[in-house]
Parts: sequence; structure tokens; C-alpha cells
Amino acid sequence: MQVIGIKYSTLSVTAGVDKVCDITITTGNKLISSGVTYAHAATSVVTSITPQFGPSTGGDVLHIVGTGFIAGSTITVTIDGIDCPVANHTDT
Repeated sequence: MQVIGIKYSTLSVTAGVDKVCDITITTGNKLISSGVTYAHAATSVVTSITPQFGPSTGGDVLHIVGTGFIAGSTITVTIDGIDCPVANHTDT
């Protein structure tokens, strides 16, 4: 199967409420239909990043605070398309 185009829709969510999105793919005479659930409990939320400003050359250590980070899991941070090394992390 080859995906030729993608249609985006506006997804409205409410904090603490899971959202189910229907997916329908039609190819030739075949119809594939399913649903994807965006689970609030499985979604990390960033509440602050410090410092807010730094040199354009980079090198600053950022502290990212939030909820829903899973301690012991693989965490990746990308800023403006650049992968940043993660020194350590907790679930907050």
C-alpha cells in the first residue's frame, strides 16, 4: 500500500479525558477502518523549561519539568530538529 495524501483535522481534547479518533483508509475496493485512542494518562505534559533563554551556540543545561514522564524509559529531547543528550530524568 502507498499513502498518496494525508488529510488533517482539528482535534479538540479536554484535560483528563481520552479521545478516540476514527481512521478510515480506502485503497481500491478495500476499506480498512480502525480507531486510535489518545490516552490522557499516557501523554506527557511539559509545564516549564528553564532557562528560557541561552546563547545561540548552545551548551546550556535545560531543566524540563512536567508530568507523565516514565522513569526508566527512553526519553528523547529534540529542539529545533537537533537531538539533545538527556543527562538524567525522573517521572516529573
